[in-house]
Amino acid sequence: MTAPDDWPTEPPDPDAGPEPADPGPEPSVHAGRDVDQSVNRTWVHGDQYTAESMTINHSVVTQQVTSIMRRRHTSAPTLAEQVRHYVPPPGLDECVSRLATGRSLVLLCPGGVPRSGQRAAAAYLIHRLDRFRAAAEHLSFQEPLLDRDDEAADALRDAKDVGLYLNVADLDDGPDAVDRLRQFGVLEDGLPETGAYAVLAVSDRLAEEAEKYFPGRLHRLRRPSAEAVFRSWAAELPAPLLDALTSHPWIRENLRGKWPPDAADLAKFAVRAYRAGVREPAGLVRQVEGASTNWRDQARNDLQRYGSAPQRALLLAAAMVEGAEPATVVAARDLLLDVAGRTAELPNALERTDVVTELQALRETTFDTGTREFARSGYGTSVLHLAWRDYPGLRDVLLRWLGRLPSVLGADPAGIGELTSRIVALSAEERSDQIAWRVTREWATDRRLGTTGSVAAILLLRDACLHPRIGADSRRRVYQHAYWTRSPAAFRVVLAEAVGAFDRSHQTTAMTRLKHLARSPEDEVRAAVTRAATRLARDTGMSLDQLLSYLTGWLSAAEARRCEVAAAVATQVLAGPDGDTRIRPAAGSLRFWRAALGTLSPATSAALIRGWLRSAGPRGPDRVIAIGMLLDAAGNDVRRLGQLLYAARSGPGADEEMDDLYRHVRLQLGKTLAPPSRTGSEA
Repeated sequence: MTAPDDWPTEPPDPDAGPEPADPGPEPSVHAGRDVDQSVNRTWVHGDQYTAESMTINHSVVTQQVTSIMRRRHTSAPTLAEQVRHYVPPPGLDECVSRLATGRSLVLLCPGGVPRSGQRAAAAYLIHRLDRFRAAAEHLSFQEPLLDRDDEAADALRDAKDVGLYLNVADLDDGPDAVDRLRQFGVLEDGLPETGAYAVLAVSDRLAEEAEKYFPGRLHRLRRPSAEAVFRSWAAELPAPLLDALTSHPWIRENLRGKWPPDAADLAKFAVRAYRAGVREPAGLVRQVEGASTNWRDQARNDLQRYGSAPQRALLLAAAMVEGAEPATVVAARDLLLDVAGRTAELPNALERTDVVTELQALRETTFDTGTREFARSGYGTSVLHLAWRDYPGLRDVLLRWLGRLPSVLGADPAGIGELTSRIVALSAEERSDQIAWRVTREWATDRRLGTTGSVAAILLLRDACLHPRIGADSRRRVYQHAYWTRSPAAFRVVLAEAVGAFDRSHQTTAMTRLKHLARSPEDEVRAAVTRAATRLARDTGMSLDQLLSYLTGWLSAAEARRCEVAAAVATQVLAGPDGDTRIRPAAGSLRFWRAALGTLSPATSAALIRGWLRSAGPRGPDRVIAIGMLLDAAGNDVRRLGQLLYAARSGPGADEEMDDLYRHVRLQLGKTLAPPSRTGSEA
């Protein structure tokens, strides 16, 4: 194994930039953060791993992770659906034409209000721009990470028909916020060339500074009618019932002064209760009041009342695996008792009550043994947060328990997803990724957990990296462990698999981390990087030119391993049925081939060249472009022309597939090696 000192000494460049302000429970990058405030939290990861190798059933992992995760890049049709409930605040519609002509706009958001509807406003503006565009050119919605100036340029790579949204409204007036304004200026300079649009949300406390950078392009975000927002989101309720709700004193009082996301939350609580069969206004109000209540005080009382170890363990188990089967909840309780060092003897198996009866001990907490859920929305989360924060003596026990919990869930994608969601929520509540990081380490290294542990670890790390509150810390850790070889190989396999499941808005971040992981001396890590980069390219709609632009940075004569991985990724994407692999005359692809012909071994470049030409097809303009780009990349360099000649005349079937390339290379070589003609005077 290569020692850390043998590796390049370039300093780590972690992406420690600003996190998007939490626009609601949805923790990713689509426009529904402020538009769709559905409760759906996710997170995760681990620190350092043992040096023992870990085998992952990659087909099972990929299938299960895919079944749990949703792709959150927002296409134009999805964006249109998400903004259908949106109530624009005064003055916002007038900004559409300004954005259409100037391509950028800065939203000034109220300081100290993390959820003022800024994301929904940006989504609405981008959607409204489509009125001026043909259907084939409708805009998608993306949120890039601009942690460094070079990422501002990367955000515009292949950014045609894209609306970009950046949210730094949670940074009031410190140096970080001013730096983000400068980076947005870098991004703004490239918008006309790429045809993209961009909206930046900043705190109104930065109004004076923002005016210096973007004169005439500021709009102060105002608050629409909270009742109008409530009515829009609760529109499926019968009109008389909706009128009764909006005139109810409790609803009116709780809508007073509310910004759109909070008003939308109340409406969705009402719709949820209506769908569950509640039809009377008073009953709906009770449900909305209960769902919007912070249950911390009630949770504290219940933790005190359920003071014995078995009772408290059952309450915590029900909160952590809420919704699971009764046997799973009881098994989670028994596991917690074991981890805590249970001393009491269990009754004989023939004397124990059934699992449903055991769960009835929680009936005073409104736990429903039929659904295995608490009737009070959010109560279980309050129990977990309170147990962690107010019972510090339990923290080590809880961490060890969480590290073993996948063993009671089995291969249940839904159960794994819910578990990781609650762990990330707990970690985010502490505003640190430490909990999620440590738990993931346990899941990834405990062989007893098998594939379930691997799936859970990958999902947990991926969502921790994308979470608006702890994502920056998680991505920084991933960068550090990807860069240095101090991390065991098993850990870096999990890193690669998780990073490969990032979404479109995090392409640059993901490819940077995979680039460093690709230098790993272990075959299993490099294989994981190849799979991850290939999956990322296909699943996020990355164009071939965009992929090759990323991979150009992987090619270096000093990094032979990374060069081989880059070639493998390009070859697999070219050979795959998915993704945009159409060959076009593009600068990124030309730069890649110039670097590839100068760094790859003859055998590796030959395989890649054959894949390139097969992707172009046997005849037609694509093949002409493909061959022409190879010749342009080789130029008059005899060594590079020799690479092309070797590719055209080596390997099985080369004579049949490479005749065109062989003929063109021979002609080019003839021109290059021919002696210069002498004029008559010289003779």
